[in-house]
Amino acid sequence: MESKISVIVPCYNQGQYLAECLDSVLDQSFTNWECIIVNDGSEDNTADVAASYVKKDKRFQLINI
Repeated sequence: MESKISVIVPCYNQGQYLAECLDSVLDQSFTNWECIIVNDGSEDNTADVAASYVKKDKRFQLINI
């Protein structure tokens, strides 16, 4: 059985870079992963960008603090 990898992405006001980061996770050849995005009260579009990836792929999870 293949191991599951957890990728944790902490972010605060990183909306302009977040899509590039999450696309990199999606582009990996290893497919048994989960990506937990932790939004620490961002005041930019970080939550919106993260939410779009949660809708796109069930392996993404968003935690808004």
